[in-house]
Amino acid sequence: MASAKQRDEQYLEEFSIDLTDLSDTELLEGRSHILPSERPFLGLFSRDKVAELLEKAGITIALRRKGFYNFTLGFDTSKPQDQRLWIEDNETREKLLFMRLHLGNFLARDIEVDLSELRLLFIDWLLLQNPRAEQKKDKLFPGQKYPGLGLFPEVKQFLYYIVRDIHLDGAANLPEFFHDAVLFADKFLFVHPESQGIFEALRTQGRFLPLRHLSNLIHKGLVQISKGGGPFEVFEFRLGEMLVPHSQLLQDYFNSDHYKKQRKESSQNVRFLFGTLPEDKPLSIPQH
Repeated sequence: MASAKQRDEQYLEEFSIDLTDLSDTELLEGRSHILPSERPFLGLFSRDKVAELLEKAGITIALRRKGFYNFTLGFDTSKPQDQRLWIEDNETREKLLFMRLHLGNFLARDIEVDLSELRLLFIDWLLLQNPRAEQKKDKLFPGQKYPGLGLFPEVKQFLYYIVRDIHLDGAANLPEFFHDAVLFADKFLFVHPESQGIFEALRTQGRFLPLRHLSNLIHKGLVQISKGGGPFEVFEFRLGEMLVPHSQLLQDYFNSDHYKKQRKESSQNVRFLFGTLPEDKPLSIPQH
């Protein structure tokens, strides 16, 4: 039987990735169609190429398997720094997938390596939701209107294809919520090693809490942090950007002794206290 934490993570998104069952069927078959766009997506990809990558990553295949046959692929490429892509369910008129992306250089502060020349795909907004799923408010994560679709691995694969095809150094995102960072954490790392260490310590010390519960506690200001044995204060989830490395330069940065040392020191230097939500029964959680 799955644990409570496993069930929560399943409700949010699926973490495993399986690209072995790809199909060569016609792109966006049936009643699905593509809305016109005047300019190429990200200035480089035609509408047909984007549809091809969505299919190759398994996104449109998975949607059809979940019963979404009548959907529209839409674009808004009018602003270079705000490229929008979405898939809309034509029955509910709700977005199943919505993303805002742009290409640019990374401007990082307070790190010892110059990463200003990196060319990255910036993930400014990413939404995955199932408007047909049963809505249980107590099962939703902060920021959710509907449950997730369970397609996050496929979406990450789609983003990887973009990074690979235009020879970028990697991709970047700024997670708004703790559970967002958890979804990206299998491939992405926080650019600041101190932030990565804090994030890993939080996951370790909060491992007895279901993911949804822990994310809600953080969102409601019910988690406290102590650094270096100092006083506890409310923990705010502001750890900065996460990057996934593609180029050797970025891989070398995350594999450097400097990054690993600061990451480890930061992880060992923080302690967390976890409160309880008013509507929940008190949980017996070991405190550090």
